[in-house]
Order: sequence, then structure tokens, then C-alpha cells
Amino acid sequence: MKRKLFLSMLIIFFTTSLISLVGCANHNIIKEQISPSEKKIKEDDDLQKECGKKSEEYFKKEYGGGIINGEKEERLTSNYTNHYNKKFHTCFILINSTEFMKVYGKIESIRMKTFFDVYENREYGSLIQFEKDNKPSTCRILNKDYDSEKEWDAIVKPYMEE
Repeated sequence: MKRKLFLSMLIIFFTTSLISLVGCANHNIIKEQISPSEKKIKEDDDLQKECGKKSEEYFKKEYGGGIINGEKEERLTSNYTNHYNKKFHTCFILINSTEFMKVYGKIESIRMKTFFDVYENREYGSLIQFEKDNKPSTCRILNKDYDSEKEWDAIVKPYMEE
């Protein structure tokens, strides 16, 4: 009799334990659900972070820490901004540089802008302007020449914001 009672109790214990576990698995575990808009935001954030990382790698490779000292008082200072463009599914970087050099005993500067696709390793445009000139000597973007930095900036701006 004690044996039957013990076995019955054991069966009841295991049955209730099993029912509890099954019930827990079906009802009490909350699965993380992300709404489509939250998922899109997370993907966009990940793409922006990847673009930032790739841009930083490119900039360090090409421009070091942003300051390059040359010979005879020559110096190049550079900085950049980057943006992952969702429409074109690519990472753009805009590099601004100023080169200082000694010309006939006087320090002169040249400002440069370069618009670049980091993923494709492709330059889309550049602007070069000597300090003493009112107009850029080179002002080309997307295979077209322009007359002013203002025009050049207006062409680049949507690619860096979209």
C-alpha cells in the first residue's frame, strides 16, 4: 500500500511538473518582437555605423590623423564627414583639406574638397581653390564642371543628407 501511494505521488509530481513546464513554455515566455519601423531604424543605425567605420579606415589610410607635415614648411590638414545614403545604398565621405606651402617666401594655402564613395572606392568630384583666387581652379562634380564652391556644395548636399 505504501508502495502504491509512493508511486501515485511520484506520478502526480512528475505530471504536474511536466504540465507546469509546458504551460511555462507556451504562455510565460515573452518573445522579443520588433515592429517593422523599429527594425528599419535598427538596420539604418547599423548601416550608418558601418559607414562610419569604413570612412574612418579610409581616412586614416589616406590622410593619417588629419595632419601631414611635408618638407619646407608644407602641411596638409584634413577632416571628413560621412553619410550612409539609403537611396543609393552606399557610404559617401566628404573630405575637406587645406594645404599650406611656402611660395616665394610667403605661406600660401590651397583649399580642397573631395566627394568620395567609400564602398566603391570612387571619387565623384573635387574642388580646389587657391587662397588668393576668387574662383576655384577645379570645380567638378558628377562629371560636370561648375563655376563656384556654392554650386558644388549644393550638388553634394543631398547625397550627404538623404
